Amino acid sequence: MDKVSVIITVYNSERFLARCIESVIDQTYQNLEIIIVNDGSTDSSLNICRRYERMDMRISVYSQDNEGVAAARNAGLFHASGTYTLFVDSDDYAEKNMVMTLMNAIRSDNSDIVVCGYYWDTEYDSVQVSPVDRKSTMSGNNLIKTFLYHQILNGSLWNKLVKTTCYKRFQFDKKVSYGEDALMIWNIISHNNTRMAFIPDSLYHHVMNENSISHSFNERQLTSIWVWKRIARSIESRWPEYTSLVHADQCSNATMVLYEAARCNFPENETMKEMRYYARKYWPQMFRILHSTKKKTLGAILLGYHYRIACKVIT
Repeated sequence: MDKVSVIITVYNSERFLARCIESVIDQTYQNLEIIIVNDGSTDSSLNICRRYERMDMRISVYSQDNEGVAAARNAGLFHASGTYTLFVDSDDYAEKNMVMTLMNAIRSDNSDIVVCGYYWDTEYDSVQVSPVDRKSTMSGNNLIKTFLYHQILNGSLWNKLVKTTCYKRFQFDKKVSYGEDALMIWNIISHNNTRMAFIPDSLYHHVMNENSISHSFNERQLTSIWVWKRIARSIESRWPEYTSLVHADQCSNATMVLYEAARCNFPENETMKEMRYYARKYWPQMFRILHSTKKKTLGAILLGYHYRIACKVIT
């Protein structure tokens, strides 16, 4: 059996960490290499990781100063020796058959990546999200277009099993704190003849808790502008037929980030001014191509033209 590297990056996750690790240990697919990277936690997370390391020989724990999730993921990939790699967030957990199901799917047609459904868990509810009704595969321009529409293919890593060689060609950008996972997926599919499979099975629980849902704006969210600027430059030069679509994405991202900033009455800076430019210029594309709601479209217009007024209205 091919070995699968499961990488868990950890920062102050003591409340949910044991559940996460145990969900990986208990996988029906047992040929795992479990790599845990502690990114400078100040709670008991490292002690929890060390305890499980002593219990299971498949687990290796590495600890570093707090450098951010991109650096932690790079560290995990440096140590990964499996044929395939799966990232798991330390607040989340996997269904017992997740790795087995993904492995069966990725080997059945020799895909480079397989994407599964997931559960969006909150304290009060669990919503099942499935990308497709039945298994399908995609490559080439269809895959590029599907990524840009961000519907059945999102930018998260945790519901994707990927050939490790795809990851090893790139590094997570440590300057990007928000959207670095989407940028990695983009790098993989835009620089390789990538074949991606989609399956309907929901196999992962993405948990939104009070630590992961920010009630105050985090300035690191502004770094997502660089993600979409890079993607836009690539689209404009290599796939010009999708230029309007990527501009719609730039507007969508800018609108979401500006909304969170305005909700907290965050003072405007130069990066936010550039985001407001995208909101003003590209809201028609967002409305027409992405079929955004009237509420979001009006939000883009208000945030783009009158940010200070938006702060008063939203708060």
